[in-house]
Amino acid sequence: MNKEHYILLLQKQLSGGISPQEESSLRDWLAASEGNRKIGKSIQKAWELSEGFSQDVELDLDADFLLLEKKIAADEEGKNRPAKVRRLQRRWILRIAAVFVLLAAGPYILKKYLTPAVKYQATSTGDEPSTKAIELLDGSKVWLNKNTKFSYFTTSVSKERRVKIEGEAFFEVAKDASKPFVVETPSGEVTVLGTSFSVEERKDNIEVIVATGIVKLSPKGSDSFIKLRKQEKGVYDKKKNELIKKTSSPSELAWHTKKLVFENTPLKEVLETVGQFYEVNIVLENKKMEACPVSAVFDNKPLATVLQTLSVLFKAEAVKAGQNKYLFKGGSCN
Repeated sequence: MNKEHYILLLQKQLSGGISPQEESSLRDWLAASEGNRKIGKSIQKAWELSEGFSQDVELDLDADFLLLEKKIAADEEGKNRPAKVRRLQRRWILRIAAVFVLLAAGPYILKKYLTPAVKYQATSTGDEPSTKAIELLDGSKVWLNKNTKFSYFTTSVSKERRVKIEGEAFFEVAKDASKPFVVETPSGEVTVLGTSFSVEERKDNIEVIVATGIVKLSPKGSDSFIKLRKQEKGVYDKKKNELIKKTSSPSELAWHTKKLVFENTPLKEVLETVGQFYEVNIVLENKKMEACPVSAVFDNKPLATVLQTLSVLFKAEAVKAGQNKYLFKGGSCN
């Protein structure tokens, strides 16, 4: 592994975000040479002095170290110089160069490597979906449905914006073409650059619904994927290991938008959607009405208003038949 990897581990250690396995790897690297230990001490010193430092400097550390190594090699090629002098001069060059690199690269290191790692965890356990967005450092926003776990870990050198969920969440992702936004679930991954969409991990499948932009859905550990656009839904069937693309309904995002939208939707499907949204069971007694078309919008309305509207529309009656149960009685499509 290159030195940038261990500089990142040093940063994670200083910010408290290093894992036991990473810390073990870092210890081995520091023990491998005196040069590594000097880098570690320099980074620690820079960290301690870094508060309030914001200057930005363009610097290529790899090029600087390569140039240093060439100078040392050229020095050691001098055949007529005493060995002791060569060793002393080599140590002198290393010391001066180490100080120079640290001072010159200080702003660069502090900005690129020593920005503290950010860890965040949240769980939505209430009876209602979260109405307040979680705002990430890049400006992206996340809304959690109930019984959903969410977490992310990021540093300034992360090549992607990766978050993890268990449950269902809606995302509005800030555009950043240089850093893809990746939503990781236990069984799959969703990758975007800037868009809004929902992800739900279920027992048998993963569902992704796109509100804006383009989204890529792929099973975890697989090269296969499907691309989804606005008003499309992607489903990964875990048992069949199959990716499926469908047309989505606006009402499928009702838990987040609080809006039920129906366009020539069969009454049977409408009652099922209403029941799922309000967590009640609605039984349609007249089976001949299952295909009756419904076109209506219910924007953040109470259940009583929705049932009353449907009853008037079909000259029917919605009667409460127990706890969280309703009967839709009588009526006709005409």
